[in-house]
Amino acid sequence: MPAPVSVGESRYYRISGLRVQSDIPLYGSIEDDGSEDADVYIRLGSVPAVLDGAVLIGPNWQSASPSFLVEVPGVVRFLVTSGTEILVEPVAGVALDDAAIFIIGTAIAIALYQRGGLVLHASAVAFNGNVFAFSGASGAGKSTLAALLCLHGGCEIVSDDVSALDLGGDIPVLQADGRRFRLWEDVIDWMEVADHRRKAVRSQIHKFHVELPAQRAETVLPLRAIYILEALPEGADPIIELLPAGKAAVVLDHQRYRRLLANQINDISQRFALMAQLVDRVPVYVFRRSVAVADNPRSVACLKAHWESLV
Repeated sequence: MPAPVSVGESRYYRISGLRVQSDIPLYGSIEDDGSEDADVYIRLGSVPAVLDGAVLIGPNWQSASPSFLVEVPGVVRFLVTSGTEILVEPVAGVALDDAAIFIIGTAIAIALYQRGGLVLHASAVAFNGNVFAFSGASGAGKSTLAALLCLHGGCEIVSDDVSALDLGGDIPVLQADGRRFRLWEDVIDWMEVADHRRKAVRSQIHKFHVELPAQRAETVLPLRAIYILEALPEGADPIIELLPAGKAAVVLDHQRYRRLLANQINDISQRFALMAQLVDRVPVYVFRRSVAVADNPRSVACLKAHWESLV
């Protein structure tokens, strides 16, 4: 068992392809040895309520390049600068774990956008050396489907909810994030994985970190396909349809993680240049399936058969 550490003592992680040095524990993230210089530093400190020189202001955010200020009311305020620094100030009395989940998600995503990256609201798994990502509206079942594939489909965990893409190489890759799945209590019950349930994601909700026995994929693997999830009635046969590139670009643009914040950071030409690169190199499908528990085996089998056809 590791020795306890105090708040303010540095921890080291790898999150969405970034080496992170943090003053606060980031539960569920891949730990790193800190042997290399960090890409992003997360510090506890005083964060201003008003960002000097803000040229863009929203309901809970302010932008003054190279800094971006976000407030989660009643929880935390953080300032992300130049894609390299995140200054964090939790509201008095708020547990660090309640604040940390927003740092792992929103703040890291902002840092990635400031670095010129592309981040999808998606979960992903690896199978036979390829990565397959699942995107869609909140509640579409991204995490649940990925967890099912890891439990019953022989897949490895790649990412959950936040998926950072790297289009700079010969082959597009989705950065291995390896964080634990975050599943609602009723999903944990019907999946019969209560033994793998860990801490609550936040103290106010019934959603938990789940550490499945499936191995975490921590190597760089090619992104083979992206699936947009849509629901069908119970008992319906699952359907997979290829989206034309133009439509795929529009659909995926709406699936960027924290899209409205991202729009304030990256200009439209940059966004669409990245999206055009992505859909030109990675096929995008609509995956329609019933989300009823009894229909899950057919969904898993349908995907596995489709993956075989892509080889």
